[in-house]
Parts: sequence; C-alpha cells; structure tokens
Amino acid sequence: MTSSWRIFFKVVCVAAMCSYEIGEFSVSNNCFVEGNDVAQKVIELSDAGPGQIILAVAFWGTGASKALKLDELASAKRDVTVLCDLFSQGCNPDEIKKIIDLGVKVKTLSGYHGKVYWTEHGCLIGSSNASNGGLHFRSPGNHEANAILTDKDTVNELKKWCLSLIEKADIVTHDLVEKAKIKRDISGFSLEYLEENMRDKVKFALWSDPVTSARFNQAMSEWPDLAGGIDVYDGWDGFEVGDVVIDVNCKSNGAVELSYYIVTRTAPGTVFTYAKRFPIKFIQDKIWQELNSKGHRVLSEIHQTKPTALTFDQLREELQKLD
Repeated sequence: MTSSWRIFFKVVCVAAMCSYEIGEFSVSNNCFVEGNDVAQKVIELSDAGPGQIILAVAFWGTGASKALKLDELASAKRDVTVLCDLFSQGCNPDEIKKIIDLGVKVKTLSGYHGKVYWTEHGCLIGSSNASNGGLHFRSPGNHEANAILTDKDTVNELKKWCLSLIEKADIVTHDLVEKAKIKRDISGFSLEYLEENMRDKVKFALWSDPVTSARFNQAMSEWPDLAGGIDVYDGWDGFEVGDVVIDVNCKSNGAVELSYYIVTRTAPGTVFTYAKRFPIKFIQDKIWQELNSKGHRVLSEIHQTKPTALTFDQLREELQKLD
C-alpha cells in the first residue's frame, strides 16, 4: 500500500470513529452552547436514546416546558424528573403546574440554584435557566454560557449529585403550587386583603424570645441541605410547608415588628422559613394597629405550653378578648 493510500485509510477510520460518537450522542462531544441553542441541544440529548432524564434547573418560566418538548417526553412515557426551587421568585408556579399536569414528577429544594439538563447520553450544564432569558425561545434573552459533557464518568458523577439532591427535596403537589403562587403574588398586599382572600393560607407567629444561636446551629447541622437565608422556629405547632407566615416580633421596648416569611420545611417541633422580609403595607390596616397596641398582651394571654401559629380567625378571637 502506498503512503498516500495509508493516509487516506487512516482518515477514513478516524472519520468513522467520530461518526460513531456523534451518532451515539446525537450531538458533538464536549461542546460550548450559547443560550439560543440550549433548548435544541437538550432535545437532541433527550432523543439520543432511552433512559432517565433529569432536568435539575432552579427556575422555570412561562413556555419552558413547551420549548423543551416535555409534552412529547411525557406522551412517550419517558422517565423525567424536574428539580426546581418552587418558592423562589424566579420560578413560575403556573409553569410548574403545567409540568405536573403532564404527569412529570417535580420536586423542590430550597436554595437550589443549579442548571443541569441530564440524560443517560450526555448532559448540558451552565448558566441557562428554563426560561426565555435562559433558552431564548420567544425572544433574545440573556448572554448565557453552557457546555455539553459526554464523558461517561462525568455524566455518572453528575447523576449521583442530582439524585442526592432529589432525595432531599420535597414532592411538588398542586396544593404546594397554589401556596407558591400566594408567595409570588403577596408583595404589596395589605393585611385586610390577605384576610379577605387568603384567610386559611396565612398564619401569625407571635413571639418575644428568639431561638438561641446554639439551637439554630444545631438545626442547621441536622438539615445541612438548607443553605443560608433560613430562619428557625423551634418547638412550634400549626405550620405547613408553603404557609405564609406573618412574623410578629413583640420587642422588649413594647413595639411590634412584622415580617413576612414562607415555610420551606417542617420537622417535629421545628419549622424552617425563608429569612427574607417581604414588603407588606401594614400601617393603614386595623389589624396592624391592634397588633401594635395589643401584641404583647395577646402573647401573654395565650398561655400555651408550645407556641402555635394562629390563623386570622384565631388571632381575631385573641384580640377581641382584650377589648
């Protein structure tokens, strides 16, 4: 065989190997992907062959499930799991409801911020959320940077990481979606509006003695997956995941300070909430005025062995006792 024929033979063999690898994954191996190409590349990875699909993407926006063709995956009975942070401002509860209605399993993990589109045949990882900003399916979005990884060891390592988080996460139900919608829609509403429209979804937590730093640190060690930005109610009853909590801090100087939180996790006697204060217009509300003048007395009159979150009706009843 001449030298030129040997060179030609080697080129054909190399080309055949590349073709096999590309055919196996339906996409080129280990490549850079910008935001406007992400949805198509994820679809190609999903279509590359059978197997599990994990969409561990923190934030989902309107239209994302359609852009990623989750309806087709659901119709084909593919094993798809979505991991998100449902109670974050970046996650649209209505879009999550659409995904649940397709029959796709969805779980939520407080503080989750990753963007991993994982399949048995490779995964896409980077900065793109499942939103128009991240996927550009309606209009130009953000400047995103992503990469496709097909190395089997890396793909398997990412799978283990995703599954470890999914195991810790809470299953998303229609009821939890409704509570997330309340959290998303509540900013700027008055207490009177909340009482009229969300009476059974809002709980009041009256307190004066904060949880000790030692107990807080113990709680964090018990629940290591809960990152910063979390507050702890120790020994409380009456909370459910997704509840809107009006936190009533009866301060030592006689003043009452109100904040608004969302319950993210409950355990026997311990409740974890987002430790972020959301704006609510209290000053003009009658109930705010009553709390400001009677909060300490209500706290002392309840005489409970365990602190309990009060509904609007229970709080009204306690306030009326003091008239």
